Amino acid sequence: MAGNNLNNAGTLQSNEEEGLNANPPKTEALVDDLDWDTPDDPENPRNWPLWQRIFHSAIPAVWSFGLYAVPLLPL
Repeated sequence: MAGNNLNNAGTLQSNEEEGLNANPPKTEALVDDLDWDTPDDPENPRNWPLWQRIFHSAIPAVWSFGLYAVPLLPL
């Protein structure tokens, strides 16, 4: 079969699986991506203006209210 080979344990493994397992991502790089650049980073929601925080909170609140309130209406 093309693209497959026999590994040390004698099981058939595709080249794609070997590629995924050969170089796992470093945890340091992943942790660095999860943090803000500086304490006053404008991408951090804690640094957003009040109107933007309200806007981003109100939309899910309205949708949630609609999903739970509509079935309770008498028919």
